[in-house]
Amino acid sequence: MRLNFQEQLDELTDRLASMCHLAEQAIEAATDALTQADLPTAEKVFDLNEQIEALRGPCEEQAMALLALQAPVARDLRQVVTGVHLVTDLSRMGGLAQHVAESVRRRHPAHVAAEDPSHCSPGWAGLQASWPASRNRCYARTTPSWPPNWADETTNSTLHTTNSST
Repeated sequence: MRLNFQEQLDELTDRLASMCHLAEQAIEAATDALTQADLPTAEKVFDLNEQIEALRGPCEEQAMALLALQAPVARDLRQVVTGVHLVTDLSRMGGLAQHVAESVRRRHPAHVAAEDPSHCSPGWAGLQASWPASRNRCYARTTPSWPPNWADETTNSTLHTTNSST
């Protein structure tokens, strides 16, 4: 019985890892489309968000089935509940990336912003794209650590300095 639970939990973790990877790709593509006014890249975001949403239902169903049928406790319970929250967060990330892509599509061939977007901090886009991967690493750990290290102190200071000066 316990082996079956662990297999199902591993399957859920694998699906969530796929969602994290897709969300990361969607954010990167949306950022590239925004900064370069690139319509084909914006269109790619729509496909990626469809894939994210296709995984959402099965992940939620599997997590709820694990909760209902296996009655996990302690660490296992936290891992399943975190998976439920992660599904929602990743779906939102995909939706927000799609919103950016819609803005790019609407304004193409012009840039969405009236000014040249190259003045934006390139570190910020990289940090945003790394969030899904960071969540995936944090979730997949056998021993959870909280809070996760979203950015090292150097990146955090650089972003704060760059954003404060604009």
